[in-house]
Amino acid sequence: MGGRCYFDDDAGEKDATEFTDNFQILPEKFVSYERDWYSVEQAFQALKLVEKEGFEKIYSEAPNGKNEVQYGDYVWRLGSRMGGFNMKGDWDVTKVKVMFILNLEKYIQHPTAIEELVELTGNARLEGYPSTPSKRHGKGWDFWNGAIQTEIRNSKNIDGLKNLLSEIQGMEGEEVEKYLMNSVGV
Repeated sequence: MGGRCYFDDDAGEKDATEFTDNFQILPEKFVSYERDWYSVEQAFQALKLVEKEGFEKIYSEAPNGKNEVQYGDYVWRLGSRMGGFNMKGDWDVTKVKVMFILNLEKYIQHPTAIEELVELTGNARLEGYPSTPSKRHGKGWDFWNGAIQTEIRNSKNIDGLKNLLSEIQGMEGEEVEKYLMNSVGV
């Protein structure tokens, strides 16, 4: 589910930039998996479905005046069992990798976002907004989103993001999960 990541500094808990929110409706779409998307959540929900009809339904849905929460919840419902479509059989193992790739490509195509994230959060570990549970290694999306955004921030710049994207694309889903858990010291 959506929500900005947050971090702690000497003054207490703070929200990170809006770019850390998978529900964020981008002012300019980003391209990933050979399609252009309004939000990471839209892409994520479409990519998990087996049926081309379900993929195209979610892909074709524009925000049409919905705010980020309304639109994110809407595409989330379409991609869930409530939408009436089936998830890919390997989705449980590949979903974290897909989410990582989507976020990397979003940042690469919006270069000022990585600069803002680095400047705002320094070296603080980012935490995801409490979200839907995950069966992977006992970690929920709050952990995975925080770890993904922390690794993105640690890349520091576009060249670092491009290198990280190439590395992640070459890994299997399970390897990506282990990479993220090791990177944040779990």
